[in-house]
Amino acid sequence: SYSFCTLLEPGYNNKMTSKLYSIIIFKKGENGNEPIMLASATDASSFPILHRMGVGESLRFFSRTAASRTATNTRQQFVENEYRLYTYARDDDLICAVACNEHYKDRVAFSLCGVALKDFTDEFAGQWENEKLTDNHFKWAGLNDTLKKYQDPNADQLTKIESDLADIQTIMAQNLENILERGDKMSDLVDRSNDLSAISKGFYKASADTNKCCTLM
Repeated sequence: SYSFCTLLEPGYNNKMTSKLYSIIIFKKGENGNEPIMLASATDASSFPILHRMGVGESLRFFSRTAASRTATNTRQQFVENEYRLYTYARDDDLICAVACNEHYKDRVAFSLCGVALKDFTDEFAGQWENEKLTDNHFKWAGLNDTLKKYQDPNADQLTKIESDLADIQTIMAQNLENILERGDKMSDLVDRSNDLSAISKGFYKASADTNKCCTLM
């Protein structure tokens, strides 16, 4: 089956160091549409050069899928092998998704979701509320700076945000397929996705056919 493990081959980043791969800000889609990706920052430098484009596509695809299934005022953690995906949906229709490895602390990842959303709304107040926004509408260098900064975060930086999130419902250790709506199949989401190239889609299908985890080429 298709799963988060298809994103990356197990074992690439299993050294005892924390790795932060991406931070993506979404706005909830209207009328059942997928969330709009307002801004993103990705670091795939720890993967082989030939795999980095596929890794970036997969990060966007799985982040968007998870964001679309994160209820308002809820934060979620998804686990697959040594990889983790964290989402946090605020009550203003903004959602943040953070992807990292197993050594990146849960508390820090969830807090980073809050930090990124706060910084985004401060930076683009009065702009992101526009109903006609499309993917990658905001070219935000600040999010890349945040990704670099939180590769090795200072715990003191997160204290206030962490306390702000204390009352948010948290759902831990899910598999992404477990939250698909009845009748949904991951294979159908892959086929419909604009985040994945034809090459990546073909690799996902080959992975599903052999029922094993593969890396995107």
